[in-house]
Amino acid sequence: MTPQNLQDEIKEMLIEVSKDITWKNLDGDQTNLEIFKQNLPKKETDEDDPFPYCIIRLIDGSHNAINDAENKIRVLLIFGIHDNAEENQGDIMLNLINRIVIRLSENNVLKTFYQVGKIEWVIDDEDTYPYFFGGMTLEFAPAHIQRRSDIFI
Repeated sequence: MTPQNLQDEIKEMLIEVSKDITWKNLDGDQTNLEIFKQNLPKKETDEDDPFPYCIIRLIDGSHNAINDAENKIRVLLIFGIHDNAEENQGDIMLNLINRIVIRLSENNVLKTFYQVGKIEWVIDDEDTYPYFFGGMTLEFAPAHIQRRSDIFI
């Protein structure tokens, strides 16, 4: 149950909640949400913009061998979408954020991690049309690890 496992589990959840959302890339073609761990990939050309995307970034974590309840990992989800429809003001991103909130409110368990604490989200208040950006902060705890008592016998 490593932090990288948590990123994989979040990625699976994001694929599930976003699978029926109609995303468009910079060329206006229908595409899937690109999901990256930690950072965007290095750009090879100016045309390598990965919109729409989500970055699953590990922020920090804590481990307490005595009290498992204190073992937590904080994660930041960063969203970037391109939407040049004049009537749409980035609503598709708010739709995704809402789906994540609903998913974790109904069932906070991924596979080996579960979401704890409050869910915080934000959208960029700058006018960046036709690009829209937002983020979510989530906190997860790993499933309980049983301490071995026979190790010193």
